[in-house]
Amino acid sequence: MADDKNVQELIPETYGEARIDAQKFRSSELGILWKNTSEEIAQKEEVYTRLEQQLHLHEISGQGRISSSKSRMARLAKNLTDVEERKNNLETLRGFPKTAEYTDAAANFQYKKLEEYRKQLDKGFVWLPSRKKIHRETISAILNHRWPVLIGETGAGKSDQANAAAIELTGNLPTEIECESTTGETQLIKEMAIGSETEGSYEKYGPLMQAFTGYDNSIQERPTFKTGRIARFDESGRLGPKAYSIIKKVRQKKEGDDFYGRPVLPGASAIWTSNPVGQRYPGRYAPDPAMRRELAEIYVDYPEMTNEEPELYEFALAALFDKNNHLDITKEEIGPRYEKKEIPEDKREVLKDGGVIIAEDEIIKNINDSRHGALWRFCGAIKSLQESFIYGNAATEKYPDTILRFKEDSDGNIEIIPNGEGEPLTLSTSTVTLGELASWMSGFNERAQKRNEEFRVDTLTEWLDFKINTYLKQADSADKEKIRALFKYFHFLEDLSPETSESKPFTPKEIGYLSPRVPRPVYVEYPKSSKDTKTDEEGLQQSIKEAKKYETYEVTLDEKDNPVIKIKLCKFGFGDEKNAGNVDIGDKFIVGGESFTFAGIVEDESSQRSGQPVGQLASGEKLYKVFSSEELDWGIREEYVSSFKNDLEDMGKQVDDFCEVCSSLKQKSKP
Repeated sequence: MADDKNVQELIPETYGEARIDAQKFRSSELGILWKNTSEEIAQKEEVYTRLEQQLHLHEISGQGRISSSKSRMARLAKNLTDVEERKNNLETLRGFPKTAEYTDAAANFQYKKLEEYRKQLDKGFVWLPSRKKIHRETISAILNHRWPVLIGETGAGKSDQANAAAIELTGNLPTEIECESTTGETQLIKEMAIGSETEGSYEKYGPLMQAFTGYDNSIQERPTFKTGRIARFDESGRLGPKAYSIIKKVRQKKEGDDFYGRPVLPGASAIWTSNPVGQRYPGRYAPDPAMRRELAEIYVDYPEMTNEEPELYEFALAALFDKNNHLDITKEEIGPRYEKKEIPEDKREVLKDGGVIIAEDEIIKNINDSRHGALWRFCGAIKSLQESFIYGNAATEKYPDTILRFKEDSDGNIEIIPNGEGEPLTLSTSTVTLGELASWMSGFNERAQKRNEEFRVDTLTEWLDFKINTYLKQADSADKEKIRALFKYFHFLEDLSPETSESKPFTPKEIGYLSPRVPRPVYVEYPKSSKDTKTDEEGLQQSIKEAKKYETYEVTLDEKDNPVIKIKLCKFGFGDEKNAGNVDIGDKFIVGGESFTFAGIVEDESSQRSGQPVGQLASGEKLYKVFSSEELDWGIREEYVSSFKNDLEDMGKQVDDFCEVCSSLKQKSKP
């Protein structure tokens, strides 16, 4: 490999560039702040979710403890909102100039997010922003003592959302009920079963009974589960009168109440999932008005695909990652395209260093524009197809502006009309689920392993055309020509293929820039001698920062009755003469397995703890603890060891990445 000239030339351009980008990102102020903010959110969410589950399952008892836990949850919820907003501001560079040093950092943020999506995809479910919103609504409904009804089309992820909510609130997957019009006591509660000769006949409990009592059958003396679970009703629109009478009964039950001879457990609840009522799904009906008052309808749509919310595209990007989170695709094929827009002179912004922003890149608005990369256009096509599928079942005369429209000539040829005229394009049976999309993307990485020559194409464009043609062969005859016209509208099935000979692997920063969520770097012009002009802005900000280090203020301790003490923000010396050191405001340390950030020292001469170090919970809550010098000393060491281990893991990953890049380049250099 070392003798391969192509490899020798490309390694400095790819791996070396990626290493420099990674080092810059890790050391940048914005990168550090984003990393710390992400860790803070994760810690807070863990604490919040644990408290939420404990309260839901009634594992916290006593009015005082319950009240304290609820107060803590309220503080955490407020803190989470604030910190998530801070993180969003960092990722969108709100309040920061859109110059390359900042947009590069935002691109690295996005790459980290795509890496996380890939990990989640391997587990089966990706937490896109819209999925998180649905999750919060589902949890909120249950905590407000209403049963959520997740309504959505095939493959939108209703069951996954229900499972995630069940796990968060109970720690267990839900029991499952396949609903039919005949569903009743036998399917929900119990049925007779024959055991061994010694057992005789007994009652085998149904999923609803299991979720609410923890028992599997009438033989058991003790429940299998000590706390309640969620019962998931699949295709709840099929339920009939028999089921409703039982459901209305169970809705009235509270913890400890008798339910068919067993006590109801704390935390028991239910989530319904259903396809929307309409001609596509016969036998589905909306709940009766009395039942509807007990439910909370939540619509589960397919992920967003707009210039502002490109969820479907980001999902596809993550699905295209190989095992090392790399992309082996021609750059021209993958991302959206932009146009340079000059800024009028009277609206130009002057930066602190004297530079003037003279132009910026704007994304080409039409997703079907042929200048966009194939993957961007393809995701736009998939979203349009999904929307046409949804409205193929909707009883409406009013369609959204986003739905495609078409005309059909006398020969039956269909053409998409871009100006909003024509007939709304609706589909009867054809859609593409997230699972199918993920399979198509991962299939591109595995195409070389297939024996069928049709699979072994060179480019993503050819692969997508191949998958579209395969999809068309399987499509319903009523939908087929509409689907063909739809994909042609997005410039597929045109026998086009980009040049690939000069392609090279993406760096993580370049992958991050593929998402339009990442601001593009602006075009800056520097007047003569302006670069040499010095300002006192940085010095002023540093002075303010230093001054804050010596403020004194009151904080609440994480102790019984939450006493308030005064602390002084300042550095603190620790260790002995041989191993002396200083800890500064915000430095992390670990005590008893829990993370803290140094907040100052106790400022109270009348207290025995005066002068002792104080740490704030790293979760970001406004709660503090007082430590001894020795505890702080060991805590700093433990944090150092933990950070060192993380650095070693990062180094190992970088070595793996280097080897993978070398291998990839070696393959590309083969004739």
